[in-house]
Amino acid sequence: MARTRSQAGGGGGGDGWSRGFFGRHGNVYMYVPNLIGYARVAAALYAFAVALRDPRAAVLAYAASFVCDELDGRFARKLDQCSTLGSVLDMVTDRLATTCLLAVLAIRAPALHLPCLLLIWLDIFSHWFQMYSTLAMGATTHKDTASRSTVLRAYYTHRLFMGFCCVCCEVLYLMLYLLTWPGVGGPALPLPGALAGLELPYGVRLPDTLPVAALVALSAVPGWAVKQAVNVVQLRTAAEQLVAYDRRKDGKAAKQTPPTARMPARDMAAVAGTKRFERTPSSEVLLEKRAGKRQEARSALEDAAGHLLPPAPGESKAAHFQRLGARLHRGHFSAAHSFERDGVYVYKRPVRSGSGHVAALLAAGGSVFHHVVVYVKAGDQLTALEFCPANDMDITDNMMLETPAAPVLLRPAPPPEPDCLPMLHIDAPHHPLDAEHVQQALAVAQRQPYHALQSNCIAFADYAVRVLTGGRVRSAPLIFDLLVGQVPPVDSPMLAVLELTTQLRWHDVCHGGRMLAPLLAAHPDALRPPPGSDKEPLQLLLPEDAVPAAAPASPSVQDAPALPASLPVPLAALLYSSGLLQPAQQLVQQQPADSSSGSDDTCAVRAAAPSGPVAARVPSSSTLSASTEVSGPPAGHVKGVRLALPGAHPLLRR
Repeated sequence: MARTRSQAGGGGGGDGWSRGFFGRHGNVYMYVPNLIGYARVAAALYAFAVALRDPRAAVLAYAASFVCDELDGRFARKLDQCSTLGSVLDMVTDRLATTCLLAVLAIRAPALHLPCLLLIWLDIFSHWFQMYSTLAMGATTHKDTASRSTVLRAYYTHRLFMGFCCVCCEVLYLMLYLLTWPGVGGPALPLPGALAGLELPYGVRLPDTLPVAALVALSAVPGWAVKQAVNVVQLRTAAEQLVAYDRRKDGKAAKQTPPTARMPARDMAAVAGTKRFERTPSSEVLLEKRAGKRQEARSALEDAAGHLLPPAPGESKAAHFQRLGARLHRGHFSAAHSFERDGVYVYKRPVRSGSGHVAALLAAGGSVFHHVVVYVKAGDQLTALEFCPANDMDITDNMMLETPAAPVLLRPAPPPEPDCLPMLHIDAPHHPLDAEHVQQALAVAQRQPYHALQSNCIAFADYAVRVLTGGRVRSAPLIFDLLVGQVPPVDSPMLAVLELTTQLRWHDVCHGGRMLAPLLAAHPDALRPPPGSDKEPLQLLLPEDAVPAAAPASPSVQDAPALPASLPVPLAALLYSSGLLQPAQQLVQQQPADSSSGSDDTCAVRAAAPSGPVAARVPSSSTLSASTEVSGPPAGHVKGVRLALPGAHPLLRR
């Protein structure tokens, strides 16, 4: 953002010490550009001090700081007062001012906290790498135009274009900050007819009118995007230069080191005549047998802990569930509004959280990220299996935090909330809960800490159903979403950013294989077939060659593109979550064509739900994001489950 303060002095004349205060003198701290830099720091600190109560004063103070950023470089060159102190002060102030502005924006719009953090990381990473690499290579500034990268050389050579991109970044962040204050963003102006209601990529569309601040923000997006792309190139180029610098140092050290000093100890022992182990034919056979057994055990573990339908790379939720719906054998599953039959039931409801922003983020995924409870009914006894933090909430406010889990077995079980029915009944043989290996599996799960992304209620439900059915029913929560739940036609940009940040895909979060690994390591026979079942595995998926040709998808699903893991994703998340862009489509029910083998009471009868689709009861992301406080469980409820039904008993866990 700042102009370069070149170390090559110019325009001073003579020995540079003849013009007193307005020339080069002995007190570098009192150079005019450095004094401007101090004023810039003071203006920025004042802007951030009042940013949460007076937006107009904050913007004016930040603008004054921005003007000082332009003036210090000009005065440094004009007065021949360039200094290393001023150059470092300029760059550090740039980084801290932008970082604090993004932090304030994240506070004002919590839904933007992930994009803001990503932008902060990219900015600091790229500039620190570039500064260190240029100093190591002998340059004097991180804006050295002799860069090996053509992109960086062109960017830093054209100073006007570089300044335009830097200004666009600051303007975009300031306008987004103003838009978080009602009535401060200026009057709403109608968009031209060609732009009003225009649908854009990533499932968003322009509204009919936008405030002035929003229009200015949109006009700054191209320059902002170029600046972020340059930051990425700068980071990559700097890393390559640091690696090349290390290689040169290693090459010089290798030339000065005797050959024997570089030889590993075991090779030196071999050279000295140490007897090495010689394999005999019998030892070769033994090693091959052991390797074969390890491979069989590894294959069995991978098969038991694998996905029901492995997801394809880059596949969206809608596309994955469409593939699953085409191959799933529905005869083993049916919708249920009560516990009329014995067996295993899967129940989902919206997440209850102490943070409305966490609930809003998860609600954007339809029922895929809803809270899951597994019910087991045997005669008159109903038991619930539930995995959640020991804080009477469904999820931790900090999704990266591990915390002890609450007791997983609830008996008597809390009844499901009527507004969130139907449930999914699994018609398959299963083990009783008092079976020894089932109790061992529950104990293993109880010892694992709760983590919202790695060991959560969805993964535990998949884990519990696999143990109860001997590994025959996999991915039960996803089958629920397919048959009686909700699948969004377009992946949420915020969830896409979360996946990029954590390097966890959505189906990894919903997969119980990670929780199965310690169980199978301690008890290899934990997935034994249940009594009364055939030894042959349950066929849940039709063979690929038996799947009929897929009918054309409905426009709402067919035209919904999956979000690519590329640079525009944070941009879409930024605009989508800030309210500048609106979703073009709402959640729709995923209703694949019913198979011929399904019974009359299969889950295709979703319309029988007495209270309407779950999506109608899920608060929108924007609604939940607007709230910063969510009260605890309401009176008469425990984690959103009503206790007023006949026969309800207070939960032992509570």
